[in-house]
Amino acid sequence: NLEIRINGHVDPIGSEEQKKKVSKDRAEAVKKYFANKGIKATIYADGKADFNPDPSIKTFQENWKNNRVEIEVVEKKK
Repeated sequence: NLEIRINGHVDPIGSEEQKKKVSKDRAEAVKKYFANKGIKATIYADGKADFNPDPSIKTFQENWKNNRVEIEVVEKKK
């Protein structure tokens, strides 16, 4: 049995409400894609907004790199 955790992230531009919505929508889109592909797993999707920025980003011009989805796959023990 697999568990998939999908976290959507965004750059720091925009209101908190916008960032939360966009990051959640991004994660939900990946969840839907996996479901449509028939992946058999318990899938969780969450929007992290800009609360966990990529630490390698050093300049404002690199902020676009925070527009991402992180996926964690965990095998559930029986």
